[in-house]
Amino acid sequence: MSLVLTASEVMQVLDMDLALASAAEAFRAYGEGRVNMPPKSYLTLARGDFRAMYGEIDLPQGHICGLKWVNVHPGNPARGLLTVMAKILLNHPDTGLEFADLDGTRITDFRTGAAGGLAAEYLARPGAALLGMIGCGAQARTQVAAILKVRPIQGIAVFDRHRDPMGGRWPPPRPRCRGWISWSPLPPAAPRWSNEGGFRPAPISTPSAPTLPANRNWTRPS
Repeated sequence: MSLVLTASEVMQVLDMDLALASAAEAFRAYGEGRVNMPPKSYLTLARGDFRAMYGEIDLPQGHICGLKWVNVHPGNPARGLLTVMAKILLNHPDTGLEFADLDGTRITDFRTGAAGGLAAEYLARPGAALLGMIGCGAQARTQVAAILKVRPIQGIAVFDRHRDPMGGRWPPPRPRCRGWISWSPLPPAAPRWSNEGGFRPAPISTPSAPTLPANRNWTRPS
């Protein structure tokens, strides 16, 4: 019988340490050729889209395949709904037998955050301790949580179109982070890192899906 987990049940076992370890293991498997992952498919709609992501992975713990069906509807917050919601199905690759049906919304948030955390861990310059966030929706919270796990972040600059991102639930809990820089508008104003007391963040995280490209003058190498 297939295991069915609701969002609250998923959160009884999921935390950022598990997300970081799982994402690292998945990236390693991909690099070693143990992942079969075709390009995602899109269903474009008038007010958003759906995305089908499917693949197969061979891990020491088991050989599995699965599908994630996820939406992106930017107008949902005005309706009291999440922009991104997801469902995950896992199957046995040899028989097709379904063995798990999971609410995938929080898994998506944590996986995205974990990917950003790993990028900061391995690609940010040594000693980087200031973080810039461009876009402050739900997934920005998990980006911050993951990066705090891997870097000694001392300050965060937040740039978002809305002065009250996430309906007042921003910023997220911030252990070990002593300094926060206040909200700045985006777009059309560009981040002015130097106007914040010489604040020049690295790394910079962009957990958003903008319809306009970022301005190349917003950032520069340190």
